[in-house]
Amino acid sequence: MVIYTYYSNYKNKRDELLKKASEIYIEEKRDVFPGGLYHSISHTGNLWGCLISNSNIGMDLQEKRDIDCNKLASRFFLPEEGEYVRENGPDGFFDIWVRKEACVKYYKTGLMRDIKSFSVVSGGVLTEFIMYKGSFCYVNSFEYSDEVKCAYCCDAKSAVPVIRELR
Repeated sequence: MVIYTYYSNYKNKRDELLKKASEIYIEEKRDVFPGGLYHSISHTGNLWGCLISNSNIGMDLQEKRDIDCNKLASRFFLPEEGEYVRENGPDGFFDIWVRKEACVKYYKTGLMRDIKSFSVVSGGVLTEFIMYKGSFCYVNSFEYSDEVKCAYCCDAKSAVPVIRELR
């Protein structure tokens, strides 16, 4: 699993960036590449990112910004998730948001339709896996930088993406 990032004006380069990231991934993994190629694209501010793997994945990037996190949490999150946001503030909000968006990309559903269909908080902490419609995936989030949160979903608990910058 590799996250390829590009920091600049990516708006007219989306297809080119995906092609370049895919070619690099296939070249690097040619000896162990078993077949299918999966990708998940996200962007925020001037940052574009693409997670590529040989199994199903989902990824989200979100630039942290000044928001009314409690109001948004009450609108989009389940009660236990809202409590997590009240206890952890904006960082807690973005941790939940990127996990939820990564999961709906993994399951290939709609964010607004399914955002309250599953929880990413259990017992007051962020969960490591999500159960949704009878199947599950592993989920993890991290700070890409001081200003950007990232989350990814995948089939294997031990899978940790490598981050590489495209030039």
